[in-house]
This record gives sequence, C-alpha cells and structure tokens, in this order.
Amino acid sequence: MLRVRSAVCVAAAFACGVVPSVAVVDAAAPQLLDYHAYSSWRRIQDVRVSRDGGRLAFAEVPAEADGDLVVRDPQSTAVFRAGRGRGPEFSADGRFVVYRIAAPVAEVKAAEKAGKSADERPKDGLGIAAVGDLANARATNVERVRSFVLARDGATLAYLLEPLPSPAPSGSPSPAASATPRPAPTSAPATVPSPSPHPAASSSPAPKGPGKDAPASLAIRRLGDAEAARIANVSAYAVSADGSRVAYVVQTKVDESIHVRDVPTGGDRTIAHGTAHLVAPVLSADGASLAYLSDPDAYGDAANKEKGVRAPLRLMIADATTGTATEALGTATTGIPARTFASDARTPEFSDDGKRLALWTANVPTPRPSSAPARVDLDFWYWRDGELPTQQRKEAQDARHGTYLALYDLAARHLTQLGSADVPAVSLAGNTRYALGVTSAPYAKLTTWDDSYSDVYRIDVATGARTLLERKVKGQPPRLSPTGRYAVAYDELRRAWYTLRIADGRKAWITAARTLRAADEEDDHPAPPPPYGLGGWTPGDRAVLVYDRYDVWSASP
Repeated sequence: MLRVRSAVCVAAAFACGVVPSVAVVDAAAPQLLDYHAYSSWRRIQDVRVSRDGGRLAFAEVPAEADGDLVVRDPQSTAVFRAGRGRGPEFSADGRFVVYRIAAPVAEVKAAEKAGKSADERPKDGLGIAAVGDLANARATNVERVRSFVLARDGATLAYLLEPLPSPAPSGSPSPAASATPRPAPTSAPATVPSPSPHPAASSSPAPKGPGKDAPASLAIRRLGDAEAARIANVSAYAVSADGSRVAYVVQTKVDESIHVRDVPTGGDRTIAHGTAHLVAPVLSADGASLAYLSDPDAYGDAANKEKGVRAPLRLMIADATTGTATEALGTATTGIPARTFASDARTPEFSDDGKRLALWTANVPTPRPSSAPARVDLDFWYWRDGELPTQQRKEAQDARHGTYLALYDLAARHLTQLGSADVPAVSLAGNTRYALGVTSAPYAKLTTWDDSYSDVYRIDVATGARTLLERKVKGQPPRLSPTGRYAVAYDELRRAWYTLRIADGRKAWITAARTLRAADEEDDHPAPPPPYGLGGWTPGDRAVLVYDRYDVWSASP
C-alpha cells in the first residue's frame, strides 16, 4: 500500500464528498449561533474533475438559499463562479463546462405558496461557460431548459426547452417553436418540420393513444457556437459519444417519428414514422447504430389496455447511415424467454465498440380477455415470506421492479438474459467476458431482524451461466471495477477492504485494520462503523484508492 498526496487526490477527495460543510462567517461581527444560521451553511456537492485534471467544479449549496457553481484551477487561485449553478459537466477537452441553473429558491417558494401550476412555476435554466481562461471566463445562459446532454467525447450539446407558460393566440406559432433565445444560423434551419402524418391517419380523427403534441423543443449546438438549431415537438433524444449525431423523437397528435441528425452537416434522416409510440432512443459511441423502443399497441383500440400492465415494447435497431431499421427481439432472435419484451424503465446502452446492447427486459402477461370478470386486488401474505405486503406494494410501484438486465449481440442476433428474479442485480463493465450478479433473495426473511446479506455470482455474458463467488456477504455487496477484472467490497467485522478476482474468484485483502484505519473513527452507532470510502480506480484497474480519516491510499487489487 502506498500513501498518496497530490493535487489530483485532493480533487478526488472532493469528488467523493469527504469535505466538511462550508460555513460563511463574518469574523468582524461575531454573533450568537442559533438555528437561523443553519440555512446559510453550504454543502459541497455535484463535484466534477475535468478529464485532464486541470479544472475542478462543484456546487456550494445552502439549505434554504441560492448557491453558486464554482470552477477552480487546482494549481492556481483563479476561480469562476456562476449563481445557482448545479450538476456541472466538463467537455472532453476541459475548455467548457455546462451546468443547470436552478430556479431562484424564493421565487419557487412563492409560486408554491400561491398555488401556481407546474407550468407557471419558475423553471431551471442552462449555463454554458468557456473556462479555458478562468480569469476571463464568460457564461451564456439559456432560460427554461428541461434537460441537457453533452457528448462524452465531442463538442455537441443538446437540450430540451420548456414551452412558455401561457398558450399562444390562435393562428400564431406554438410556444415551443417561438420561444427561442436567439436566432438560428442561416446555414441550418431553425426548425425541422414535423414529418407528414401517416397516410392512414391523415383523413381520420386523432387515434387513441399518446395523441398529443410534445410541448418541448430540442436545441442542438456545438460548444463555442453562438447559435443553435431548433426542432419542435420533441419527446426524447440522445447524443452519440463522439458528438457526430443526435437522435430524437418527434411526437404530434397523429404521428410519431424518429430522426437522426448529422451535426457537422445539419442533414436529417427519418428512420421510422407512423402510429407507434417511440421511446428511449440511444446511439452507439460513433453514431453509426441507433436503438429505440416501439409500442405499436399504444394507438388504436389496443390503447384501452388494462391499467398498470406493462407495454409489450419492441426493440428496434437501425443503421443511422442508411436509415434501415429492423426489430431486434423478433422471431429470428434466439435466447428470448416466452412473453419477454424490452422495458423502458431504463434506457438501453451500447458497448463501447457498438457490437452489443445492454437492455432491460420484463415479462408481459397475456392480455386478459374482454369477457373476463372485473379484477379484484388482494394481498396474500405467509409468515415465512421475507417482505410484508406494504413493502411488496411499494416495490411494485417502481417502474424498474421486475425488469432484468440482458445483453443483445447485434451481429449474431442473440439475446442473453443475465438478470432474473433470483439474481436481480447485475452490473457490466466494458466488453469483458463476465458480469457481476448480486442477490439478497435467500436472506429476505433474515433481513427483517438482522443485517442485510447477499450472494455474489459471476455471470458469463455469452451463455448466462452463473458461478457462485461468495456466499452471505454482510452489508454492502462488492462493486465491479471499471474494466470488470475485480470486484471490491468492505468487510465490516474486519474493518478492511478486499477484492474478488472475477476470472477465478480469488479473494485478496488489500487493507488491514492494523495499518490503515478504513473505518469511520467517529461513528457512534450501535453497529460496526462504515468505511470512509473509495476514491475510485487508476487506469487499467492497476490500483484502487482507499480513504482513511485524513489520507488517500493506493492499494494493489
């Protein structure tokens, strides 16, 4: 083990939250400390470090007041501050930081007290700051922004703009199309027209189903550009990691369509359109492949399905260059259990090489016949059950309940189901051969009076075969390393960290209580003390960073 002292590790300490709260005190006029002071104390949160380590960003957030976003150079005193900034994200080169601008706390409280609707209440905004030169940093603010996505490895930024609170007069442009902070560039149209309605629906009333215009509009811009292209009625969107393409769904009263825009040229390609509900678009890292979920039963008579029943979503894979789309989980796909469909509870994700797609699946029961009697909900509980009915109902309300991770091979058109009801928690890392599975199901009853326990499995991503690595792990289960070669966990009784080598299950103790005090020395709960935490892994999983009370240690896995 090696004790590490460097500016990077100090930044890592900020990133993991091991920083005391920041109190603003006027030393010149000391005052009696009472409960009114609590609202002014600031917490450090949303910590980010630029990829090259040259910039550190974090939010200073008071309990009941507006805070600031702070961007610092760890090697100098240069600082950039942005009022009400939250959730910063650095561009790949570290020259820009994009962040959310929280609505003023006083205005939000006043709107809530006045009973204003959600549309009438103050909305968050977006800040874009060039921080290459912190001393002269300037920010561009955009109002009423619902969400944003910054390309991981590129300079493309996409964000959804909230509509104006009041509807536009009859015959005037819709709020989504007119609420633009600045004119669009002449080289690209400000708004991409929505595709023409499906021929079958153009002369008929709006079909049953989603059947409404998406109120938000999508803005796409390159960092450093003063203008943004605008697209109306967008319900979902995604940005490729390299920033070359943006995929988005346009939803109108009679039609839904999915498009891919080439950011450098501004060209737009329609992948599919018609009366099917389209959700959860995702692009591969290079923007060459697009995946999305389609629900053709959302429209028409099938829209009158039983309330609360999952939709039988189809997984669609498209070539973003040619626009060809095919159903991935169809009759030609192998490895699919009966009545298993894709789930939109979590967004699918491509592997870095774009050859595999991680998605969540769910079992969709056979629809009840129309002649069936009215449904009656009852709670059945047996004394040996691990969960009480109240807990079961709460979990059932979570959209992710009953969804399990699967891996789809695009070339082989094969689905490998990795998670299941008996091993529900599965984590993947990169393109490794194995995944990590964790289950607490065997100890559900024991957990009602004892601590939490879990079993840990190695899962072959090609076959789904499981191998037990560790049984009855107390407390927090192991977590997978970035490359998937190791899993790391903390033993509360030995007060030490250990790793499991995924390839063969070998267990190695990487710290010892006699040399490194990893347990919180000031914890006074009637239970084993928790650890100070981890600072992450060095490249290639060569070392894991472990905290004690004051220092950061580098330990070989």
